[in-house]
Amino acid sequence: MAELCHKYGLQLEVEAAGAQQAQKDPIFYSSKVDIHITEFWVQNFKPNGSFMDAISGGHIYNKREYSQRAKYMLQQGNFKADVLLFYSEGAQPDLNMAYRNNVLSYIPKGYRFDGCDANTILNRLKVKDHKLVLPNGASYRLLVLPENLQNTPVLLSKIKELVKAGAIIYGPKPLCSPSLMNFPDCDSIVRKLGDEV
Repeated sequence: MAELCHKYGLQLEVEAAGAQQAQKDPIFYSSKVDIHITEFWVQNFKPNGSFMDAISGGHIYNKREYSQRAKYMLQQGNFKADVLLFYSEGAQPDLNMAYRNNVLSYIPKGYRFDGCDANTILNRLKVKDHKLVLPNGASYRLLVLPENLQNTPVLLSKIKELVKAGAIIYGPKPLCSPSLMNFPDCDSIVRKLGDEV
């Protein structure tokens, strides 16, 4: 859709993250839009669920277009967060569901966070001075994994690489892959990698 819009000189503006949408990867979808927005009809704002998917997509993929709604705040400097929450390769469509409808309980009071997708871990995160760093300069002290106990061997290999480089990762040891690629060997590979990490 974005390619078609660009072909005709248009920009794509969609709710790339939203609670009513059955999505697999809303943070990654955020990387494909030109104008970054989320749900707008909430009465009591709480920084969780689809809001954090949209906000994190803006931070992770450097989508500054949403700054039209918050220019003053963005002029004050770059967003800083301590924690990067990975929401899952499995069926959880957003951060809130990945963290049992209580994403804020995983973050100590006073700390800020971004959510991230598998693409960010696989292709964008590097380790520098024991911090997880993105190409846009954002850095995080900790990567938190959800309690669903599932990772693909490819993602877990990358997590192992990040740990070896000095990153701090928190979360349960995965027991199986959410994918059927190379099944059933994929599950034994995940368990072996989990033991090594």
